[in-house]
Amino acid sequence: MLSRTLHLDKTRLGADLAKARAAHRAFLRIKTRAEAVEYLELKTWVDAQNNRTPSLKDNIEWVAFQQESWRAYPNGEMAAPLIGSVDFQENGNSGVEQSLQKDLQGEPGWVRMLKDSQDHNVNALELYPPRPGKNVTLTIDSQLQFFCDRELAKAVQGGFASGSIVVMNPQTGEIYAMSAYPGFNPAAAPKSMTDVGRRVHLAVGQAPDGGSVMKMMTIAGALEHTNLRASSLIECGSGEFHYADQVIHDTHAYGTIPMEKVLWFSSNVGAIRIGMELGRRKLWQTLHDFGFGQKTGIALPGESAGVLRPLERWQPSSLYYVAMGHEMGVTTVQLAQAASVFANGGYRVKPKLVLSRQAQGGPVEWEPDSPRVRVIRASTAVDMRNMSEGVVLFGTGKKAKALGRTVGGKTGTAQMIDVKTHHYMKIYSSSFMGYAPLNAPKVVVVVTLNGGKRFGGDAAAPVFSTVVEAALNMLGEPADVPLLPSAEPPKDQRAKTPLPPLAAAPEPAEAAPLPEAANEVVVAGNAVPDFSGMDKRSVVRISAERGLPVTMVGSGLVRAQSPPAGSALSLGAAVRLRFSQ
Repeated sequence: MLSRTLHLDKTRLGADLAKARAAHRAFLRIKTRAEAVEYLELKTWVDAQNNRTPSLKDNIEWVAFQQESWRAYPNGEMAAPLIGSVDFQENGNSGVEQSLQKDLQGEPGWVRMLKDSQDHNVNALELYPPRPGKNVTLTIDSQLQFFCDRELAKAVQGGFASGSIVVMNPQTGEIYAMSAYPGFNPAAAPKSMTDVGRRVHLAVGQAPDGGSVMKMMTIAGALEHTNLRASSLIECGSGEFHYADQVIHDTHAYGTIPMEKVLWFSSNVGAIRIGMELGRRKLWQTLHDFGFGQKTGIALPGESAGVLRPLERWQPSSLYYVAMGHEMGVTTVQLAQAASVFANGGYRVKPKLVLSRQAQGGPVEWEPDSPRVRVIRASTAVDMRNMSEGVVLFGTGKKAKALGRTVGGKTGTAQMIDVKTHHYMKIYSSSFMGYAPLNAPKVVVVVTLNGGKRFGGDAAAPVFSTVVEAALNMLGEPADVPLLPSAEPPKDQRAKTPLPPLAAAPEPAEAAPLPEAANEVVVAGNAVPDFSGMDKRSVVRISAERGLPVTMVGSGLVRAQSPPAGSALSLGAAVRLRFSQ
């Protein structure tokens, strides 16, 4: 009867019962968390047997039912890799369920008893009541978390193996959303060891090569420690860099271009040249100061420190590869922490998941903010934000544009390493890290997609666009540029451009942008306005209103323009603007 009603193997159950009887055990648990229908059927049978048996000695007293607690997850799989799950003993085995186990579980009570020689309780000498666990409130916004989970699932299912998203407040480090895909059902037991393994949140546990997003740190280091500035000319060797018998390529050949365009167009060779100006020690120190090669200390188990090898383990060519984002591993949460440095004026802040704790009947204990550490000068942070806006307006990150928002950021594409052969594969880790609104960023968003064949500017940037809009709407942040319709033709009318060939270097650079002012139609004779003294945001607003294509070099305010104000702009031409501080 037991095996039939509880759906247990009859032979195995019989053996367990025989073993328990031989050991003179008084209690044997044969099933935990029985289904309601199983319980009702067995209980009905037991009651029926007892009711029709006149003698108590024949009653079925050996079947007992015990009610136990059961952790419920009302939102199902939403944020499951973040929240985690518990085992059959109600102990956390992943996520914040594991990292905050001490707060959540409380403490058991105990009693010291006086007994007689027959083991009967006589008197309780001491009593310590049980103490329930604390209520823990996270920084997560449930609506934004749901949105990020959904958008990430769609992106990964579009041709990747896994992915993660982090949305963070750059001032306080508070995490508004933290998604990972694939996820799992926290109410269900693991089906295999593989299922257990994926329960380390991918945003903290997976650390592929950073790729071109790391060029942000290389250029920031150059602004801090060299005489290079946004307008400084960098020789990009027509797309090739030679060392020993090796050649590192750009996907497109660039000659001598300003440093800001090295960032816009993600030139590998340009990043190498900038890294050479910075030097090995300063480059390593810059990356270390941004938090790479170290755990962030976020309240999640299984966090990886990533990879930033000490200088004594660098090869002669390491300077070249590290400068463009290789020979190192980074997590999505590390990238969010790094992007916050640019967004908040130069400080590193610790990512924060716990907002408060509260014991039963006690006061709310607010989680204090961690100390902020100065990494770069405020002026460097502003310069980097201005330069990164060009990535979105003119460079590899055009698909990261957000309606009515000024955004800045950087695309990244890195070939992934086969852990068995230790060779690069022809599949990529594609990413985008950025912030908005540009003047005073309220959110940092990082999107990482692993195990696909699409570049960061094509795959991760559109996800960033939708997430950053949703995050700013959640915060009630108003639009900071006119809500103008996109000038791009509908997707079904765009010419399909094949992916560029793979670069010889471990990372292919992102696809180069269309030539400046391409596909723009300007009526001849349209008078050029006076842009003198304007910042980039004002230039973008006015040029968008008038349909004028512009190219911008430098940072700060407009100091020179061509053609001059009042001139008629030729068909297909663009207004060239030079900025300086």
